[in-house]
Amino acid sequence: MTIPGSTGARRVNNDVRILVVEYKGQHLYTDAEEKRAVGEVWASRSNGKCRFVMPTQGDFSSIIKATM
Repeated sequence: MTIPGSTGARRVNNDVRILVVEYKGQHLYTDAEEKRAVGEVWASRSNGKCRFVMPTQGDFSSIIKATM
């Protein structure tokens, strides 16, 4: 089933997950501890349906890990 408005993304077995990415530059990352905590609590209470990552300094490896 193709998701309307997508570029060919497909839903498999009605498995829907949400990934929230909030990029922060290094100068903002250290002051975002509360935002990271809220995102982590949100994800932990989602029964595995949601993931939250906050990459910084161009290191997007956390996004790749979150999608696996």
